[in-house]
Amino acid sequence: MTDRIFKPDSGTDLVFEDAGSTDRLRITDGGSTVLYEDGGAAALTVEPSGDVTVETGNLVIGTAGQGIDFGATADGGVSTPSELLDDYEEGTFTPTSNTGTSSTWGHYAKVGSIVHIWARWIFNATGASATLTGLPFTSAAIGNQAGIMITNGVGWPANMTSCTGQIGASSTTFSPMMSGDNVPWDSGLSVVTGESVILQVTYRA
Repeated sequence: MTDRIFKPDSGTDLVFEDAGSTDRLRITDGGSTVLYEDGGAAALTVEPSGDVTVETGNLVIGTAGQGIDFGATADGGVSTPSELLDDYEEGTFTPTSNTGTSSTWGHYAKVGSIVHIWARWIFNATGASATLTGLPFTSAAIGNQAGIMITNGVGWPANMTSCTGQIGASSTTFSPMMSGDNVPWDSGLSVVTGESVILQVTYRA
């Protein structure tokens, strides 16, 4: 097959139009290359430097597991198994508990495998060891992913002075962990109807 070569004269543009005489592709000698959408507006521009600008619309990843590869950048860890940014989303979820809940809310943002949530559990029943469940993504197979929590009216075990918690491996549950001065952790979060907790945690899914 013989190549067909088109090129602009020096200092001019090479323009490809559709049947309606609307620009679809414009190549500028020594300048940018522009791809146009149906309405004639610039959709994608490639600069001589190699920079690419999406002018209209979105950059859509059409295949699950594909994304933006940062493999050319320097690595910072002992090992770097992945440098592919393959997911982003944000939304809401419904927190749940073994005690039952009412008027709860939960929000999340996920970047790659990292999930950040902020949520509130309002309990509608009494329980001596309330669980905080219903996280939007199952955690990775690693344990002790810690977060912070504040409580409203919730009973703490004696000698406890701070309230945090952790997500175990392959889990959608945040386990409250109370701690104090020179005493072991305690997970006994006692609640009654109307009491609540607010949680913020970042974990790997």
